[in-house]
Order: sequence, then C-alpha cells, then structure tokens
Amino acid sequence: MPIPVHSCRPSRSPGFTLAEILIAIAIFALLVSIIMGSFSGVFSQTEQLARERINRDMARNCLMRMGTDLGNIFVIRPPFFAPPATGQEPSPFRFVARDSTARGGDAVRLQFTSRAHVDFSSDGRQGIAIIRYYLEGVGAGPRPVYRLRRGDVLADGRPLPEPTNDPILCENIRTLTLSYIDAEGESSKEWDSSSEDYGFATPRAVRIRLELVADDNVTVFQTVVPLPLWRPGSGKI
Repeated sequence: MPIPVHSCRPSRSPGFTLAEILIAIAIFALLVSIIMGSFSGVFSQTEQLARERINRDMARNCLMRMGTDLGNIFVIRPPFFAPPATGQEPSPFRFVARDSTARGGDAVRLQFTSRAHVDFSSDGRQGIAIIRYYLEGVGAGPRPVYRLRRGDVLADGRPLPEPTNDPILCENIRTLTLSYIDAEGESSKEWDSSSEDYGFATPRAVRIRLELVADDNVTVFQTVVPLPLWRPGSGKI
C-alpha cells in the first residue's frame, strides 16, 4: 500500500507586503485631501453666504428706518412759511442734502425734520426731531468702505451737536446714492429748501440706492420713498 506524501511547503502569511501598505496609504491620503478640500469649499461658501445674509438684513433695516423717518417728515407750509431774509440763519426745519462723494471726505448727506424721533435718553421727551444721515469712512484703500450713522436730536432751538458717536445704521457700504425728485419728476443729487435756487421747495420723493460689499461681492438695494408732506416752490403756492 503506497504511503501518502504530504507537501512540506509553508503556507503564505495573511499579512500585507510593504508595497501594498504604501499604496493603501497613498490612496487614503488622496481621499482625505479630496474630502478636506470639499469641506473647505463648503465652509468658505457658508461664511460668504452668512456675510451676505447679514448685509441683506442690515440693508432692509436701514431702508425701513430711512423710510420711516422720511415718511414722518415735518415741513412748514404756507401761510406759515416765509423765505429767510438776507443774512438770516437758515431755518432748522429745512430740508438740506449734500452729495458728499462729489466733495470728498465724510460729510452730512441729508438733514431734515421728522416726527419719527427715537429717544435714547432717560427724560422721555418727544417732539419734532432733526434727523441727520452721514457717511463715515472705515479703513483705507483703493476701494473705501463706509458706515452710515443716524443723528437724532429734538428741534428745541439749541445748537446742533457735532455728528459724532451717533448710532450706526448700516455698515459695509461701498456707495450710497441719494436722489431728490421734484414736482416735475426731475432728479437732483443735492437740495436746499432754504435756498432760492430750489424755489424754497422741498422734494416730492427721495430715491435711495445702497451698495453693500461682502468680500468682493457687491449687492445693490434700492427704494423710492414718496414724501407725504412737501412744500411747493415759489410761484406754485
């Protein structure tokens, strides 16, 4: 009877060779880099979207506030209104607007009187307020950015304070364009209701165009606020 012969060749180890381990590490590193790159792009986009959402909310609140102030404008109409005499101080109840971008630097952009006084003091006084909007430069560079401040003081005859430390209404402003529309629908970038050049009239509406910047993306917000109370020009009363 033949005797069975068994092979004495050793069986192969279940482990991995060095080459297989290096290949696996390289594949794993490639996958990790792809995944992290995707997450980085998602996080970057999420941050940008968050900044744009903040700008949208800020622009909406800014335009609503300006609309409320202008919608409660106070204007002296005939027969109570009389043009200022020569050398007389301008009326505190005038509507005056300056195109500060054309003049350079920061400046009061718009001043008028309104019943929409916001009382930040403890005395609780109410009445007709002098509202002032002005831009303030932030930082330096070829493309400046501004913030919009809102001044609000009661028209009680006292001298107006310097426009400093007033509440910030809006930030991240690239440009703020204000246009003033007269009774004929013509638009002007400046206005002065105490000047004969404007017939001592007040505008009929104000067009607001606001550009806010988030990173390098600029978003435009605009509206037109019709004034419920106005004064016609000389010869039109």
